[in-house]
Amino acid sequence: MKKVIRLSSLLFLFTILLISKPNNVFAADETMLVLSNSNTTCNVYAKSDGKQVLTYINPLYQRDVPLLASTTNYYKIMVSGVEGWIKKGGACFKGGGAKAKKVSSIPYFSFSTGGKSLSGLDVSRYQVVGNKMYFALVYGNYITYNIGYTDVPKGLKNNTVYYSYDGIYYYTNYNTMVGDYKKKVRTRAANASNPYYDYYQYVPMRSVSKVSTSALDKYLVQKQSNAAQKFTQTKTFSRSCAGLSSFTSKYNGYYSNVYKKGSSFTGQQSTYQVNAGMLYGIMLNESANGTSNLARHYNNPFGWGAYDSCPNSATRYSSMATAIAKYYSNMSGSYANPASAIGGHGTHLGNKKAGANVKYASDPHWGYKNAYNYRRVDELAGNVDKNRLKIGIINSGKSATDGVLSNEYTKVYASASTSAKSPYYYEKNGSTVIILGTSGSYYRIQKDSSPNSGSVYIPKSKVYVTNTVVNNSNTSSSADKTVIEYEKVGSVHYIWGKNNLGQLGNGKTATLAKANRINLNTLLPKGEVIKQVVRYNNTNIYVLCTSGNVYSSGANNYGQRSYTSKANKFTKVNPLNDKIAAIKVSSNRLRMQRSGNKNEYYYVGNKAFNPKTRQYTRTTSYPVKVRFKGSMAQQSYIYNYSAGKVKQTYLYTTKGAVKQINSYSYKDKKKTYQKRLKYSNGKITHKMEWNYVNGKLASTSKNKATRYSTYYKKGKANRTYKKTYSTKGKLGKAIKIKVRK
Repeated sequence: MKKVIRLSSLLFLFTILLISKPNNVFAADETMLVLSNSNTTCNVYAKSDGKQVLTYINPLYQRDVPLLASTTNYYKIMVSGVEGWIKKGGACFKGGGAKAKKVSSIPYFSFSTGGKSLSGLDVSRYQVVGNKMYFALVYGNYITYNIGYTDVPKGLKNNTVYYSYDGIYYYTNYNTMVGDYKKKVRTRAANASNPYYDYYQYVPMRSVSKVSTSALDKYLVQKQSNAAQKFTQTKTFSRSCAGLSSFTSKYNGYYSNVYKKGSSFTGQQSTYQVNAGMLYGIMLNESANGTSNLARHYNNPFGWGAYDSCPNSATRYSSMATAIAKYYSNMSGSYANPASAIGGHGTHLGNKKAGANVKYASDPHWGYKNAYNYRRVDELAGNVDKNRLKIGIINSGKSATDGVLSNEYTKVYASASTSAKSPYYYEKNGSTVIILGTSGSYYRIQKDSSPNSGSVYIPKSKVYVTNTVVNNSNTSSSADKTVIEYEKVGSVHYIWGKNNLGQLGNGKTATLAKANRINLNTLLPKGEVIKQVVRYNNTNIYVLCTSGNVYSSGANNYGQRSYTSKANKFTKVNPLNDKIAAIKVSSNRLRMQRSGNKNEYYYVGNKAFNPKTRQYTRTTSYPVKVRFKGSMAQQSYIYNYSAGKVKQTYLYTTKGAVKQINSYSYKDKKKTYQKRLKYSNGKITHKMEWNYVNGKLASTSKNKATRYSTYYKKGKANRTYKKTYSTKGKLGKAIKIKVRK
């Protein structure tokens, strides 16, 4: 009997087919894409419309990539940290051979690293052997190379193969990794709670290497054994691809044209503040250790101006020293500068998601290779750079759809406030910063937009700290001479760096290196526990303690410390008995919020301060006005019109302790009540109270006025005197005295 298929059944079957594989999507079990082995360059796009280019790659350097999604014309992949779309049939598929694969169909093979042979999938992978993690990369026609090693990330096991296409999270199972990538999570990674950021790959370029000239030259000889041998070569270079004339060059020199050129690297970094060890690593990678044609015949070991499609278009230099100086200058203004179009991707070596690698090279692992060279140079020098600086990764908290860059930018500020001026911003999540210290809810970071330009501030919520353990055995960076450094380790607060004005409060004015940093706790009175540390303008340090006391050190040219202090020492700022809940500094002015009242503040210092007369007045939109006259050895006036409409006058001893407080209450700006408190050694000794009307003593009955005097013993009230006057507002003879014990 002939079987009849009803129309409804056909529609159902057609629906199933659409659901199973719509729009030419790859099969569910195809999780890897094999790219072409041709030396070409293809773009990686933010969306499957081919409009916004995230970066570009050369498939010759990366044959295998995880396959995350597919449309009719595009594949979604992950490569060197970037997630994006490549065009089907485009440059990455030139010459054919590119296709989706099931991991189950990929053979296992053994690869030896660190003297140990481990078996894993025939794809690019990482192998942990001993105390190193090696990166075995598959090139071209499945030729595998070890391109370097890093430290072993926390959570990874010895003698184990791992897979990763972001170099941050590592998996033992390929399909598990792809599953997490599709969900945009890393929860099943072996180091899910400990993302790994190799220091050499993520430290910003605007850092200073401690690696010596001799270490650079010595490493080159180790890297290129015949570097010092004499070498002669004549070559003709065609530059028609760049519209330039051809030329013939005769080279006569060392086999490596960068032999004994280490001084040109170390001699430039102080001028441009670009890391010499890092640039030396780039040079080794770009020039085959100084033996490339561009290094020998162009004096261009960096390949500056060369392109995959036209390598001979590179810039020619008159000498190697000139080339190195020019390269420093170029990098300082571009890749090392987050305010530039290129540096906006991140000022570290990085990968294809963030860093110089995004737009510098088509090799997805250019950043990794350079970082490995830098690591090896530093190892030879005794690890003088390793973990010397605290590194933070920027994450704006904004998730751009499908990798679109808009809305990812993160501002920095001139001071620890979002209301402060923002000199520049970091364009991409994944950019890195050097953390110099903290200020409340902000990190103080090195200002990267220009060399030796001090520091700026960034909200802590925007930064992930990569290396919590910093190599404290190394001296601090060159920035220590121009900025106050601060770091909290556990419950201990450390300060070092600039000290020309006694900012560090140690009684001296000599700059301190990190190796000689000071425990800030030891500079304050015994028993004080630090709650908040604020550094301002590299001229002052302010410390708020849990006791409510505030201490300051450093400059006082704007009265920002409120009184003439003991030279180069931390001294108390807040008036006695007034406990402070929070402090903030801006425009050479310290604001102290009084405990128990969020609307009451004391202000100390401002730009209107006259250092000659030591008098200044500060008025603000806040309900409190403060005026100090002379030093705290004299008096200060505090006006508070919001709580009780009280005006207060503080008199101080020469040591800054409160001597007397006068308080006046107002009604319609007319005095109605006065109180006077006298102190000795910090304890109250005498209190007097008067009643006034219209500036005169008030009569309690007919022409009689009253004054109370209370005397204290050891800070406690001992006896009170009540005096009544018949003077019509003038103090005169008491007509009645009443004593109460």
